[in-house]
Amino acid sequence: MDRDALSWLCCAALLLPGCTAEQIYSSGQAWQRNQCVKILDQAEYERCMRDADMAYDEYKRRKEAEEQ
Repeated sequence: MDRDALSWLCCAALLLPGCTAEQIYSSGQAWQRNQCVKILDQAEYERCMRDADMAYDEYKRRKEAEEQ
């Protein structure tokens, strides 16, 4: 899942009552890891897993930096 799709997922899921952005992000990470295992190219797989393992705080910091 690319960052834009993950951002969309997080924003859409914020409409769900009782879920925090961090919980939604965590769910998106699990989905992304499942997508990563389908990648045959080792370098691309590793990049995908690095993105999937990014902590929520780091994701939020990068997202805010992109918006500036």
